[in-house]
Amino acid sequence: MAALFSETAPFFTPPSPAFEVQEPDTFALLDSSMRERFSSAAARPDARNAYQAWAARARGNPVPMLVDIPEDADEDRYRNDICAWRACGIDIRRVVSDPQTGLRGPNGPCLALDQAALVRGFPTDWIFQGPRGEVVRQIATASSPQVARALGDTIAAALRLGEAGAPVRQAADQEAQGWSRAKIDALHHADFERFVAELLHRDGFRVEQAGGGSGDGGVDVLAYDSLGYPIVVQCKHFQHGVKRSVPANVARELFGAAAIMRPHPRPFLVTNGRFTTDCRVWSTSEDRVRLIDGPTLQRWAVSGTHLSDVVARR
Repeated sequence: MAALFSETAPFFTPPSPAFEVQEPDTFALLDSSMRERFSSAAARPDARNAYQAWAARARGNPVPMLVDIPEDADEDRYRNDICAWRACGIDIRRVVSDPQTGLRGPNGPCLALDQAALVRGFPTDWIFQGPRGEVVRQIATASSPQVARALGDTIAAALRLGEAGAPVRQAADQEAQGWSRAKIDALHHADFERFVAELLHRDGFRVEQAGGGSGDGGVDVLAYDSLGYPIVVQCKHFQHGVKRSVPANVARELFGAAAIMRPHPRPFLVTNGRFTTDCRVWSTSEDRVRLIDGPTLQRWAVSGTHLSDVVARR
């Protein structure tokens, strides 16, 4: 629950993912810690086979919700949760405090406490107090640290806007109104990348990279929404945008770069020009890449509308 004064409350927006969230892959999230656990038992002849069996089941399966199953619980009550984790090669009925135990069972390894905390989103150096059962309960029932941070960030943003008042917001709106197609076309390609990054920052994204270079894999801008989910942007700028089109191979390059990143980001391709028909067909098939062309880009810059709404209206 968040309580704000009346002059600040209008500027508060509850945090939410900017776009639909792709659940993390169980294998990608837990592979490093599983390798470490199984390597500690490498002297046992079946350790490698047990790890490979877990990896085969975990790869490609999203991480299920973490649950605290009491030792004396009726397993029928948790059947769906147990089955979901079993499909990922994990026996969720027990969480072990010693990572060298609970590795080999007919339903796969149990989670260790640090892995359960990782699933819930806690930093690796987070310290829990109490016996094993209490720690499991703390991890499973606590609010996600990412959500807590996102809530704090949105409250802080509302406080800043409330203190700044109308003049600051009006100045920002007037600056956005000045972005004509001709002005956007006249930008240097590096300035165009920074321009897109500034629009993301305006919409509440945390920008970590603004500007690409050689070996960037097609990623010019890397940003995170209010809940910490990433998006990657490739920018294609033309001096005469209305006459130029981005081909499909550019979208494929960006999609390939995003596919090997962890966690999986949402890829965007932004241009002041147009997209070829092949590019649009390939990108929109299975929602591979979100496309923003010249007219959409100008509307995004001038209207002050959030990126998610701009894309949704297209």
